Amino acid sequence: MADQSLYQNQEQRQEQIIAPQQIQSLEYLMAQAAELQAKVDKEMEENPLLEELDPSEGDGEDKPAGSDEPREDDEPDTPEPPPAQSSEDSAIPDADLFEKNYFSPHTDESGGDDGLDDSGGELAEFLDSGLYGDQSSPNFSGNPDYEEKRQHLMDSITSKPSLQEQLMEQLHLSSLPPAKMRIAETIVGSIDERGFLCSHPADLATREQVGMDEIEEVIGFIQDNFDPPGICARDMRECFLLQLKAMGKSKSKEAALVRHHLDDLAHNRRPLIAKKMKISMEELNNLIAEVRKLNPEPAKELSADNPVYVSPEVFVEKKGDSFVVGTNKEMLPRLRISRRYMRMLDDPAVPQETKAWIKDKLLKAKNVMRCLGQRESTIKRIAEVIVDEQFEFFKGGVERLKPLTMQAVADKLGLHETTVSRAIAGKYMQTPEGLYEFKFFFSSGYQSASGEEMSSRSVMEKIRDMIADEDPGNPLSDQAISEELRKQGLDIARRTVAKYRESLGIQSSHIRKQHS
Repeated sequence: MADQSLYQNQEQRQEQIIAPQQIQSLEYLMAQAAELQAKVDKEMEENPLLEELDPSEGDGEDKPAGSDEPREDDEPDTPEPPPAQSSEDSAIPDADLFEKNYFSPHTDESGGDDGLDDSGGELAEFLDSGLYGDQSSPNFSGNPDYEEKRQHLMDSITSKPSLQEQLMEQLHLSSLPPAKMRIAETIVGSIDERGFLCSHPADLATREQVGMDEIEEVIGFIQDNFDPPGICARDMRECFLLQLKAMGKSKSKEAALVRHHLDDLAHNRRPLIAKKMKISMEELNNLIAEVRKLNPEPAKELSADNPVYVSPEVFVEKKGDSFVVGTNKEMLPRLRISRRYMRMLDDPAVPQETKAWIKDKLLKAKNVMRCLGQRESTIKRIAEVIVDEQFEFFKGGVERLKPLTMQAVADKLGLHETTVSRAIAGKYMQTPEGLYEFKFFFSSGYQSASGEEMSSRSVMEKIRDMIADEDPGNPLSDQAISEELRKQGLDIARRTVAKYRESLGIQSSHIRKQHS
């Protein structure tokens, strides 16, 4: 029998621990605008020493700490008593925090380690571990006029009902007998965001414990009476036929084309379709033009389309012959340390426990400001390298985009590649060419016969232009495009051309061919 007794063992080993300040700095660096705002809001809720600087006050950089008389709103309610702790357990804050009350998230006040020393492996492990802070609704801030306009716009926003809510409203206003209302509600709940019935009628019959005839009857009622036409269809053919029926064309040639030749139409077999329907090619093309007016996703008209807005982290402006990178100063509120709590540290009447609590909150407030400043500095430095490396793009557009890797940017900045990757994730840059995501500027590339480097995005643009200029009656095949690129000094295989074409959303040559 194995020995199951307990015993103690002593061993010595080395472990690398990421400090809490480094974790916070990395979380702030990775956060997108809305998430970062949520983190700042949370810190301000938990730390009364952090205050938002009123835009009308300016930066306050040139004012001595005690030069301004305290305002009435500088005197918040007395804080709740902090947890009991000895003054020895709380570190003494840096002297510069006592000498300067105002801080900006756009500068690094610490002047020391940024928390992003490039350890590489352990940072990547932490970043992949999913240790993220809680999120709350964002609360952007800016100058008073901007805030007033923004609040007016926010108050004017209305929430559009969802697809299911609108269909349910139509159902309850319909003439469907109450006995079949529950079946109809189940069917409506099975309609996807495109407007198609995504459950098989047999499954619906089993779920509702009714016969197939009853299910088909309710489905037909919804198809004939609900808007928009084509809703609750089971496939594309039925969707188009329902729309043609609503237009009074259920027995038209367009309906015959959809009913019997939709598969051939999808493969652009127009001569075969014209032969089967015994019509001319011109008439067939006119019928196809009418079919193309039908909606392949009828529910899109009812779907609640909530656009996602993004805020650029940096702006790139042209000044003379160069491009200058500037950060978005209005993305986050400007923060300062509360004067009232600073004065409490010099007040002999304040208990030592309270002073220790204030010192602890003071250090946390300083770290938040340092993280914000370091985040802005890192993203700006990455943007400056991108602008420098992709200078030709800013002068001449996408066709001049060069190959660029994150490792190359990391080497220039003395960072780890994973740090650059996380720093640019979900971040945007406003340029004279438009709004671009940071990752747009990173791509692999090719070298032409003349030695010129060209990014894969530039090659894709060349393919797009070649297809746009092709003869519609004799479109370019992937092999023909590959050969044409080879004439221009770019040795790109046919399979690569096909991959780029598909990523551009362009169909193959036999589908693009137009028959006359």
